[in-house]
Amino acid sequence: MAEPGVVFGIGATKAGTSWLYRYLEMHPDCHFRAIKELHYFDMLEKGAQIRQMDRIIEARSRRRAAMLTAEGDRRANLRRQVIDNDRWMSVIGRGEEDIPAYLAYMNEGHRGARIVGDFTPSYALLPEARLRQMQDLAPGRVPKVKFIFLMRDPLERLWSNIRMMGGFGGRTGDAAADRARTIAREYLDGGQGDVVERSDYRAMLERMSAAIRPENLLIEFYERLFQQDTIDRICDFLGITRVAAQFDHRVNVSQTLDLAEKWRRPMLDRLAPQYEFVANRFPDVPREWHANMVEV
Repeated sequence: MAEPGVVFGIGATKAGTSWLYRYLEMHPDCHFRAIKELHYFDMLEKGAQIRQMDRIIEARSRRRAAMLTAEGDRRANLRRQVIDNDRWMSVIGRGEEDIPAYLAYMNEGHRGARIVGDFTPSYALLPEARLRQMQDLAPGRVPKVKFIFLMRDPLERLWSNIRMMGGFGGRTGDAAADRARTIAREYLDGGQGDVVERSDYRAMLERMSAAIRPENLLIEFYERLFQQDTIDRICDFLGITRVAAQFDHRVNVSQTLDLAEKWRRPMLDRLAPQYEFVANRFPDVPREWHANMVEV
């Protein structure tokens, strides 16, 4: 049986990668593990095996606790996630780079699937050398290794990212909103380097263009993701059957919190180079970007 090709969903953060992962996870030609973000290559890049193992142990504990009250499909899905947590721990617990073990984990139980994958948005932050390694991960596979990068209006993506971060650590309600406001102030004061890095489309796209062959990279816009012609284009890129998508379900929606007007203008000023770069490279940016582009 031929081994499937590999797709990496490499970002951007809060630009629809979770929704696309869910679509592909349900696709009959694809096989995805229950853990969306494996963080394997950024773990290797940073030497962060222990930190990654701690995160998996914590996630496993949450899922195991949730199984006590869950029923039906939710309980079955949680059980699958726990099993995948344990299997993944056996891969990264080796403490060294082991690409065959990584591929074996993704391939387990693929049952003739044409595509397996790893959707980790932070891979877009990796240096060129690591992206090149990923591109040449599985020589001889057909289809070969593919990369999908989704972009979203920079201000909308930034504010969604900040709202998501406000909810980290289980925070909800006022506590999450207060934390999001703190992050916004720190970002505008020159802090929150991770937020800055994830907002830098120019740097990400330049690294991707230098490291990934054009035929292996598909760039799409979040604002056009939820329509069938975009999904068909993604399926064609991956060499899988076109399957109708369900667009009435969103995944990982950030908490509701209005962007204060006093922050909107300074954020746009900081993001102006991103709007300019994308507009120059992609003359057909979605109309949803236009209002903010005019302001910058």
